[in-house]
Amino acid sequence: MAMAAFGYMRYERERLIAEELGPACVSTSQPCYVATIAPLAAILNELTLGRAEVVTMLPPGASPHTYEPRPSDLRGVMHASGFFYVDERLDGWAADLPARQKVHVLDLVPEDCLLHLETDCCPKEHSAKGHKHHDPVVDPHFWLDPCVVRNTVPELVRILSELDPHGAEIYAANAEEFSRHLTEMDREVHGLIDPIRGSRVATTHPSFQYLCKQYGLEVALVVTDSPGKEPSPRQMENLSREAKELGVRAIYSEPQIPQNAARMLSEASGLPLYELDPVGGCAERCSYDELILYNAQVLAASLK
Repeated sequence: MAMAAFGYMRYERERLIAEELGPACVSTSQPCYVATIAPLAAILNELTLGRAEVVTMLPPGASPHTYEPRPSDLRGVMHASGFFYVDERLDGWAADLPARQKVHVLDLVPEDCLLHLETDCCPKEHSAKGHKHHDPVVDPHFWLDPCVVRNTVPELVRILSELDPHGAEIYAANAEEFSRHLTEMDREVHGLIDPIRGSRVATTHPSFQYLCKQYGLEVALVVTDSPGKEPSPRQMENLSREAKELGVRAIYSEPQIPQNAARMLSEASGLPLYELDPVGGCAERCSYDELILYNAQVLAASLK
């Protein structure tokens, strides 16, 4: 309860800063880190507690795939002690911003933790249905698996300690506590999702592979691999048929991208539509554990 309240206070502070200055830190006596998306900022908040300011660039509801930086964003990045972004497939525009110290976070994730996805809307094992497939690329949504985040924490601490050597002891201590918390969170999510293991789902966008794989669910269909792109009527007919053939139990949209395609598939297939949130950043899902537990609770309630 105390952790959630503290997270809300940090969220409110960041929101007020962003309204006036964009993602710029107000304190010059502390290191200042800017992260493109809320879950990345939430992870950094846990590691820098008591030492640094962390500000989120994207406002709540914005999609990292389509975001266009504002002039205030550029000012914030230029003055930040470190600028953290995920990957070119998610927030690639960030790689071109004029930061003093830029951190490509997906490079810090252990290779054996990374998952891959294909650049069409159907899993490879169902390619016999006549869909065209391409070579897989790395799925950037690593933060949706607490175990992958835990395995990435040492590299994040190494980078933070290089950017701010005087804070190294604080970062290391915070990392130890956060890693313990991630282990507890993993157990809690297992408790929620284990009763529905093996369920097949459809998602609007390929965001939830890490979460589903870790906890024994299968993303059997993805409506579109490009946010905002709607399938043609023929593609929608094929998706609806495959959803039934594959035993998909529910369809999940995301608040950051249009819901038209998910709604169309729900109507065509007769399957229920729910909302998962890969990014969070709103007052109800500002901390990392709030985001992960929200998604776990939605899955557990909708698939029971």
